[in-house]
Amino acid sequence: MTSKAEKRRKHKPHQTVEREKKHAQKRGQYRQDRKKKKYNPARYLSRNQKEVVQRLLDGDVTMISNASWAFIEPFLLFLQEVGFFEMIGVDGKKFRRQMIEVSLLIMTYSAKVLLGIPSINQVPGRLFRDRALMLLVGYSTDQLLSGFCHRGYEDKAKPMHKNVLADAVEKLTAEEVAYILNGAVKQLAERGVFKQSQGHFALDSSDLEATEYYRGVGKKKVKIRKRLPNKQYIEYEEYVYGFKVVVIYEVHLKWTLLSRHTLSKLMSASFHEVYKHNIGKLLVKQLLELPA
Repeated sequence: MTSKAEKRRKHKPHQTVEREKKHAQKRGQYRQDRKKKKYNPARYLSRNQKEVVQRLLDGDVTMISNASWAFIEPFLLFLQEVGFFEMIGVDGKKFRRQMIEVSLLIMTYSAKVLLGIPSINQVPGRLFRDRALMLLVGYSTDQLLSGFCHRGYEDKAKPMHKNVLADAVEKLTAEEVAYILNGAVKQLAERGVFKQSQGHFALDSSDLEATEYYRGVGKKKVKIRKRLPNKQYIEYEEYVYGFKVVVIYEVHLKWTLLSRHTLSKLMSASFHEVYKHNIGKLLVKQLLELPA
């Protein structure tokens, strides 16, 4: 079967040739005109400033991104002065194959927190694309352009996939996290950061629920009050599995001195000695235990 266009070419071939010549002349003239013009993308863009202000006042905002990270450079210099980079060089016992240094993963996740990025899904668009910041964190140009792994497609996520960063935080053991936190507190105390402290510290605990299949998980019996469809209430008991996260912080400075997870609400004597060893026993004048 022949198409309508082929039928028209057969009946009126001279008109088809003339039409194609005219189209070719128009294309050639358009290309010549484009060569004389300078590319200025701003002429195609416009902004309704009043509309932007009104949406901000009404709270009708999809996402706000802060691209300023000038505070990170002096903060990194402060961490270097304290010796923080030496403490984050942990072994990473749960990492089966290490293609990226654990310290670099920790610094990358720290940059995510400092920039206020709420979701790991926003890391490629708000963190990985900023090459100047990534170089400041510790990446090389080759790592940013080619990534760490040579497998996969050419258009793969670089320098790494966002899930690699998320999984790296989960693979850190409790002992490694405690080592980094305690070491940082000790370094700050040696440099006299806590001299402004009045010696008032608070102990706060929170429940971190989990399932019974977690290793080393604890359990407790709780009462649950439930409302029935007939507007009556019933109470029953069930076991809840999880951990108890205990945090000690300075009341006035709002600085965390120690954070651990335990199975019971009461702390052992060795637990008290850890944070006293971090900041010095003479600084501790009062410890207030907050209700859970």
